[in-house]
Amino acid sequence: MAPPAFRRAMRRLVERFHPVPLGVRHDAARAQRRLYIEHLDDGMAWVNLLCEAERALAIDAHVRALTVDAVAGDERTRGQRAADCAVALLLGGSQPPDGVLDTATTTSLGRGSLGAVRPTVHITVPVLSLLGHGDEPAILDGYGPISIETAREIAAHAPSFRRLLTHPETGAVLSYGSTTYRVPADLTAWLRIRDGVCRFPGCTRPASRSDIDHTVAWRQTQCTDHDNLAHLCRKHHRLKHHSQWRMWQGADGVVRWKSPAGSIHESMPAHEMRPPPKDAASRMRRTEPPPAIGA
Repeated sequence: MAPPAFRRAMRRLVERFHPVPLGVRHDAARAQRRLYIEHLDDGMAWVNLLCEAERALAIDAHVRALTVDAVAGDERTRGQRAADCAVALLLGGSQPPDGVLDTATTTSLGRGSLGAVRPTVHITVPVLSLLGHGDEPAILDGYGPISIETAREIAAHAPSFRRLLTHPETGAVLSYGSTTYRVPADLTAWLRIRDGVCRFPGCTRPASRSDIDHTVAWRQTQCTDHDNLAHLCRKHHRLKHHSQWRMWQGADGVVRWKSPAGSIHESMPAHEMRPPPKDAASRMRRTEPPPAIGA
């Protein structure tokens, strides 16, 4: 047998003798359906959809049916046309009356275009690169480095565009401070860019899907500020409050954790955004007593 035929035969054989009925296993597997993004290099990413096999095949057949053959002037491969068609549909495109997405429709979503979606896009742009005097990449929240050209194209298509300009040497931005418990919207955006993900060591849940936690309880400090706030996913937010894990944060955004076993773990911010220095008493209130690495 050729390898593909052999795999199909073995799959059927396994199903015949599996101790758990397929229906039971399918119900358990179906509960795991989800959409997730796998980041790649060079500004690309996989969009992965885990769903029932019959629906996956139906989606594939539908996209292929809507993907027309190449026409004059269209130099895309069939795979590229299928990808453009799927993107157009997922971003709010509608199927035309004749049932075919033509070349104009599938190419109308150019680079940087987000179709019918109108999100708030957070991009950190080095000011010299923005002015054309540097080649440092921009940072797309939830992904990482992207080209300055891509950042400009996204900005052109996003009506709710928030840009944070950073100094090329000091990284200084505006400092935020508040005496209220609720984190203001501008500080929330600043923290999301700084943290990138949940600040528990090794966790990769995006900051946009995490809670903002006061490192030192607000009732103790009566202060909601950048060096007393960090993103924690719901799981690690609860772990911090209901276990022996302990957390400290410095004014530079570096977070240190001490495990119940006594080991020290350091979490660096995803993007260094140093605000103007604060008074020494304030810094000590946040960082004391952070154990030294190796201590």
